[in-house]
Amino acid sequence: MYYPPTQASLDALFQSTARLRVVDQQRMSSHPPSAVLADVGMAEVRAVRDMLTIQEGGPAFHCMCMGDLAVELYAPTHPLVALSYHHARSLRHPHWNSDAPLLHGPALLYWLAQRGATGPLLAHQAMVDRAMRDHQARQIWLAAAPPVLAANLPRYETDPSGFPAGDAPPTMDEAERLVRATYPSVEAAVATLLEWYGTGSGPWSGYPSYEDVPSILVRRLGLPVARSVLARPHVTERALLGGARLFSSWEVVTKKPFEVCQVPPAVWARMSPIVLRIGDQDVTARFQHAASLAAESQRLAARRPPAPVDAPLPVIGVCQGGDLKGGLVTDGQSLYASSGGAILVFDGKSQAPSFLYEGADPSIELASVKSKMLMLSHASSGTISKIITDGSPLIVMSSQQTGAGSPVCEFGVLAWIAQPHVSGHARSVDDPPSAIVSHDFPQVRILRIAPRGAFSLVLDEEHLYWCEMAGPTAEIWRVSHVQQAEPARFASAGEPWPHLPKLQLSSSHVFWLDAGEKALCAVDKAGAEAPVRVCSTNGVPQTFAVDDHDAFLLTRDSESAPPIIEHVSVRGGTLRKVATLEGSSRARPSLLLTRHALYIAFGDRIVCLRRE
Repeated sequence: MYYPPTQASLDALFQSTARLRVVDQQRMSSHPPSAVLADVGMAEVRAVRDMLTIQEGGPAFHCMCMGDLAVELYAPTHPLVALSYHHARSLRHPHWNSDAPLLHGPALLYWLAQRGATGPLLAHQAMVDRAMRDHQARQIWLAAAPPVLAANLPRYETDPSGFPAGDAPPTMDEAERLVRATYPSVEAAVATLLEWYGTGSGPWSGYPSYEDVPSILVRRLGLPVARSVLARPHVTERALLGGARLFSSWEVVTKKPFEVCQVPPAVWARMSPIVLRIGDQDVTARFQHAASLAAESQRLAARRPPAPVDAPLPVIGVCQGGDLKGGLVTDGQSLYASSGGAILVFDGKSQAPSFLYEGADPSIELASVKSKMLMLSHASSGTISKIITDGSPLIVMSSQQTGAGSPVCEFGVLAWIAQPHVSGHARSVDDPPSAIVSHDFPQVRILRIAPRGAFSLVLDEEHLYWCEMAGPTAEIWRVSHVQQAEPARFASAGEPWPHLPKLQLSSSHVFWLDAGEKALCAVDKAGAEAPVRVCSTNGVPQTFAVDDHDAFLLTRDSESAPPIIEHVSVRGGTLRKVATLEGSSRARPSLLLTRHALYIAFGDRIVCLRRE
């Protein structure tokens, strides 16, 4: 039975108390003897009772923690109760229906300190000092807030549920409209927001959630605009600090690394001394990590294009049992491919592979390998599985996925394309529907049913992309896996014949081959521009690989001609032949592009084209 807290019920307990202990709750599990801070008899019980006078009435509340201290009361022959003491503010009785505010909260802590137990008082004083610093930082933050937002700032700092604001609550839409309407240009708005963001005086990790507001608004207004503001000759030091914090943030570094890499070296150089003056080790490390990403990207961008190779490309792996199929993936050390029903590992020490898995179903398609987990699908058996690269049985993640293929797994997302059972849909061999499926453990969720089929699923930090048939043409669709949104058509991919388009992603663009038009095409992920032709090809393009700097295409002049590897910058230019593949195979080659090399699985072997 529970009852409201009253001083009378507390006094009755103390009248029956012959002995009292004060125990440190934090030490109780690991150091029980040292957890007892005071153990006194009846002579001091009355003094402790006066220190624990409570305020009656008021709204019910319940602190979410177990309490800092426990005040244990004992009768002459048996324990009575343990009262929990919370942050020098409140007291809890196990039978009260609410915690009770203390009128003289810190008094117990001073009493303990006088008896030699100074730890709780020092911790409390540190908490009070921290709260004062937080209050002062909040006042500075509020004073720096743009006037257009300051009047209703709490509305923009939380979502309707009271949680910290994300990128897309309705209140953030309102804040963005106000900012756009108030300032003469987007650049002026972003400059003001960067100065505000640079006002935060705390760390860049574990900061108050309200400091997310300017970061969210700048990302919505455009990181390219922020880069242009930071590159101005008369930008303020406070705006530079805000820019350093923005482009070093986890949200931008992990989800928008391309934007980080586009910050000019001169801007990093101007931001560096301002950041170093802060003197915070974590802040410095985050800034230097972001700056190093940009420097490495700019080094790679300046890399010379590959020189033509007249000799056959070096063979780094050979499968004696048949053609390599199902894609080519890497964990940064070894290459993984499939042949028949087996998954093979090429470690670079010899051309012969080792066997990671051997099964009867040859319809293997590899997704990716992360943290020693290789994800794959079996279309024939309809399973999505994983296998530990150190060695394990096949672990089935999802079954009964008819025709499961095109699996992707990264950024906490596992998804694939399957053939759904759709009631009332007229099925045909030429025109089967497809389902875009996401694995929300332990269930699967259908994101979209493509009435005329889907293929080539790919994934980045924010979206899933895939192709769908739409009459004589193919369309690119996408859906956000970060926000709740409906799938939407994104771009046209042209006529899909004689080869279905295969999508590839860079940080900023979606690429595909238009085999009918003999072209490599791309569209900006921002969706603000129409698709563009990156380059034309002489032969029929069959497959390709791309990163933020280069594209490598595999083309053929005819079915009987040997495949050719060609290179073009993703910024456009002339397609240049760099190598010819020797041999013949009916299996479609697989390309894997890493920072250091292009790997090609062709027939029963893997060859390598080195990059500088």
